[in-house]
Amino acid sequence: MEKLLEEFTRLLNIRLMNSEVLTTEDSFRYTFFAAILYSMDIDPHEVILEYPHPILHNRLVDTYIPSILDRAGLVVEFKYDKYSGKYNLPRPLKAGKLINDLYRLQSFQIDLKAKRWFVYLTDSEMATYLSKKTNGLDSFFNLGKGNSLVIDKNIINSRSDTFIKNIPHINDEIFSITCLLSNEMPNKHKLKIYQLN
Repeated sequence: MEKLLEEFTRLLNIRLMNSEVLTTEDSFRYTFFAAILYSMDIDPHEVILEYPHPILHNRLVDTYIPSILDRAGLVVEFKYDKYSGKYNLPRPLKAGKLINDLYRLQSFQIDLKAKRWFVYLTDSEMATYLSKKTNGLDSFFNLGKGNSLVIDKNIINSRSDTFIKNIPHINDEIFSITCLLSNEMPNKHKLKIYQLN
């Protein structure tokens, strides 16, 4: 998987360096798919987009590559937060949606061999918000490569109502994440990849 992380970082770096090319969450995801095809022995037909979540009704996971024989599969949720002008969503709402994606990914357990990754790209607006200790998510966002963090209700408690109401899938389960990648990217972007343990 290290080869995949290197290729994805390389391709995304090229994309973000070119400010004339619009980058959306979809194009961010497709850059990841290109990296998969370049760096791994996976055929395009093995990549399933928008896979129905096995537990959460009317919810989808962004990408599912099933485990086959000795090859561990991959379940991936993507999020790209960027400043969009005067109609930008409140930062606590965006942060709540981010943590909600982790809970949704955590509950995807039909393929126990599959690795579960949360791939997060953000511009400086959300990076600054998430890095501030006063906002309570700095231990998550500032987690360094190779380090782990327990996700439980303490991450949620004492946050704003706007934050909390965007986490409908929270339950009493405790799980941990490990940071696989934490890179500064062009045009004040930050790329984080977490694996759920």
